[in-house]
Amino acid sequence: GIIEWLLGDGILGRSPDDASAVIRLHPYAVGGYLGIIVNALNLLPIGNTDGGRISTSVLGRSFARMVSVGILWTLLLAGIFGGDKSDVLFSYALYSSFWQNEPEIPCRNEVDGVDDFRAVIAFGSAVLVALALVPLDVA
Repeated sequence: GIIEWLLGDGILGRSPDDASAVIRLHPYAVGGYLGIIVNALNLLPIGNTDGGRISTSVLGRSFARMVSVGILWTLLLAGIFGGDKSDVLFSYALYSSFWQNEPEIPCRNEVDGVDDFRAVIAFGSAVLVALALVPLDVA
């Protein structure tokens, strides 16, 4: 099916039982993993995504724009120089640079800051994004 086409033959447990076989995963595990990746990409502080709106409210419009450009360059350079083996981050950076760059509608009140509780929640979501997207090479 489509999951085996995307992730390789034998991912759903149809491969022979040998030491070099792919780890067998249930389709719900594959769907859950893809859901985590999609939500983490949506929380990156780029353009008009949820992460971009969070960074605009926490950091302010001008600093959030600088963070957005920095994140885009990081994703593009990671894709070009091999830091992203699957090219998901590179593809998302290209997609968001072309389709997520229209100006944001101004808020009613951009003068007041965000309270401490919401700033902690924003920082926690940034940590979860980093944990979901940065690969760990445990050897």
